[in-house]
Amino acid sequence: MTKGVIFDVGNTLIDFPATNSVEADEGISAVAKYLKLSAATFAHKLKPLLDSPKGDSNYRQINTYRDSVCKAATACGLELTVSQLDALELAFITPIVTGARPVAGMLEVLENLKGRCKLAVASNTRAHKLIFSALTRHEFTPFFDPIVTSMACGYRKPSARMFETVLAAWQLQPEHAAMVGDKLKNDVVGARALNIYTVWFSEGGSSELPDVTA
Repeated sequence: MTKGVIFDVGNTLIDFPATNSVEADEGISAVAKYLKLSAATFAHKLKPLLDSPKGDSNYRQINTYRDSVCKAATACGLELTVSQLDALELAFITPIVTGARPVAGMLEVLENLKGRCKLAVASNTRAHKLIFSALTRHEFTPFFDPIVTSMACGYRKPSARMFETVLAAWQLQPEHAAMVGDKLKNDVVGARALNIYTVWFSEGGSSELPDVTA
């Protein structure tokens, strides 16, 4: 019996603008303006960092948005304080959050599940604020407890730690949980390794790995 359902966020609950989108460029421009640099100069330093690996060989979270902004600023000869990094991370993600859109029908799915089982989020991300702000903007936050991100956990899916963090908060065994996500490796393979039931949220894809394809 399923007592808890874990949801991925990107492409499952919320569609985010791409890394080469207008919104991402607006975020870069906002950071550059704050630092009193030309947008082109800062983008030249930042964009290669945004294309860097998000996890190491053990799936530890690396190269966050915050790290990337800090490295790009340092490459431009600037040293930033913690409070400045907080402000710049927010400036970078705000246009992306504004451009994000809920996936059609998912609010209705959550309404249907509410009260029938526990609901949680387990999402890979380079900024916890990005996920939390997008969920809040589209009124998804009240459905979920806990909201686990790779930034908060320190590890990215398919690492077992992401799923184990949710299960520990729920005090549930894996066989009583289900995972809903769009990435075969991260969401399906990672969850199945712990004996969590899997629902692959796929647009026309085909695979024998998930228990169900939606």
